[in-house]
Amino acid sequence: MASCVSCGSDVSFFDFSRECAACIAQRQQRAQAEAVALEQSRLDAQRQAAEQEAYRIAAAVQQSVAEVYASVQEYGATTLVHHVYTPVDSVVQKEKFATDFTLKYVRPWTQYGWKIVATVPRTVGIALRNPSITEPNGSGIGGNVAGVYILLQLEITAESIARQHKAIEAYFQAVHRG
Repeated sequence: MASCVSCGSDVSFFDFSRECAACIAQRQQRAQAEAVALEQSRLDAQRQAAEQEAYRIAAAVQQSVAEVYASVQEYGATTLVHHVYTPVDSVVQKEKFATDFTLKYVRPWTQYGWKIVATVPRTVGIALRNPSITEPNGSGIGGNVAGVYILLQLEITAESIARQHKAIEAYFQAVHRG
């Protein structure tokens, strides 16, 4: 007979773990409890970080909104600008950049009174290769529109600022969330 390495009780000589069943069960329970405690600690830290980030964003939004109100009070008006990217349904060398053109990314902004003032195309270039030559020959095609940046503007005046408050807050929440 051999002795359990944890409690000293008798265990079979052929039991290579050298631990009795009770000690094995206790060790597994401790390991499981430690894993549960570690997971709970991780979740608590994650929740606390999310709360701190939400507080930071709320404070930054509040500060930015206050700055807009101060600008309007001092200068009579101000303008916020923003951009939204949307892919364009173009095809280059049988490769589609998007299946269709959509304004679903713009609609939420225009519902708040933002106006589309310009678009800037996003283009891609493709190097051309001659399959019979192993080295690229330095030629290519460019200016293929893959999408557009839609530039938006919200003009804020002393007369409109009260009814635009939600739009201003929504803008700064988007800005400060990144």
